[in-house]
Amino acid sequence: MKRKLISVTVTIATLTAVLLSAGATSAYLTHRTAPVANIITLGNVKISLTEEGWTEGEPKTLAPDSTLSKKPVVTNTGTETAWVRLRIVLDSNTLGLLKNGILSFTGVDKTNFTWSKSPDTFTQLTDQQVASGMELIATYKNQLQPNQSAPPPFTGLHLTDGHLETEQNGRLSITVTAEAVQTMGTKTADQCFGTL
Repeated sequence: MKRKLISVTVTIATLTAVLLSAGATSAYLTHRTAPVANIITLGNVKISLTEEGWTEGEPKTLAPDSTLSKKPVVTNTGTETAWVRLRIVLDSNTLGLLKNGILSFTGVDKTNFTWSKSPDTFTQLTDQQVASGMELIATYKNQLQPNQSAPPPFTGLHLTDGHLETEQNGRLSITVTAEAVQTMGTKTADQCFGTL
């Protein structure tokens, strides 16, 4: 009987061990992919402003009854499409000559640019407006693609042969700067620049 009891105990223990090991053993099929790196590059908006034949700080001479070439050109040198505009700051001496019809812009481009103030309306300015100078803004109507240039908003300055009296030793000052903003998410240049 003792042998039988040992045999039953060994059988129960073996059976318990087999059942426990069968219950504890399980297999899952698994797979892991290699990591995917998401690389995001930022584009850039860059522009250059050039005026052929002009060197900054070197004055040009404008004689009566002549036209001086002045063609500010903006080029998109960045990687993103951009809206561009030019700010044209006129000192009071220049503005006074424009108001009196002695000086005028030539080749004003109203097809490709919208103007904050039309260069044709200088004769309507008051003396007070002339004394404080003025800023014109010429906004290019089209999106400027990378490596593309906008046409100049004007092509020169014409001085009549009329009587000319100037202050500041006959110096006129016209400062041109350019600005650009990416086009993404905006429908018009005015909409884009209006948020700045």
